[in-house]
Amino acid sequence: MTDHESLASILLQAQREGRAVPQDVFGKDLDIADALAIQRELHAQAITAGRMPCGHKIGLTSPGAMRLFGAQEPMIGTIFADTVLPPGAAVATGTFIAPRIEGEILLEIGHAPEWNASDDILLAALTSIRPAFEIADSRIVGWPGNVTHATADNACCARVMPGADRVQATQVDLVDARSELLEDGQLVAAGSPRDCLGSILNAWRWLLRRSGELGIALQPGDIVLCGAMGPAVPLKPGRRYELLVEGLGTVSLQAE
Repeated sequence: MTDHESLASILLQAQREGRAVPQDVFGKDLDIADALAIQRELHAQAITAGRMPCGHKIGLTSPGAMRLFGAQEPMIGTIFADTVLPPGAAVATGTFIAPRIEGEILLEIGHAPEWNASDDILLAALTSIRPAFEIADSRIVGWPGNVTHATADNACCARVMPGADRVQATQVDLVDARSELLEDGQLVAAGSPRDCLGSILNAWRWLLRRSGELGIALQPGDIVLCGAMGPAVPLKPGRRYELLVEGLGTVSLQAE
């Protein structure tokens, strides 16, 4: 077993057991190439166990998030079908280690054009967009301290809850649509697609380029999380969360 395989197995076991592993399990010399190799091994072991990938997460899309994690560009992760929740579902917080909730925009891919295609072609390649929650979680004690640890941990993607209503990408302001995250009716985070590399279109273009560099095939029907609009907040049991995105509608979640 390679070091990458061993570290992936450690992370998967931590997830199964609901416990975090110390950051020093990765050693001192982990670089982004190692982190991506660990993530690929996580992906391979998940597929061997019968799990099905259904999309992609773009993380660290705001300048503040990149600074916090020492990143030069965003990170990418895999969304698995068994992590996608129906709108309005109740979520058991005890199944996570240190969960945080974020408001995002979710894309559904019709096809994958060249990354440097025109804006109109990129928009036409999207079947729909929706508001969505991401529940981020980490199998690393205290959350990852840098982008390499976060990347190795599948970009900390734990659950996804898309909204019920699909909208055409051309019908929404993909730069300035206001996003509000409410906890028991109180505003706890706000943002806009500007937090996602300046616009949702920029995030989509980045994914097309980066996935090509990494040899990741984007499939028709895949979903894409474009990055947090505003800060992540702790997911607390007994609280109700609602995401409102201008022009896209709402999605709600009950934490238990």
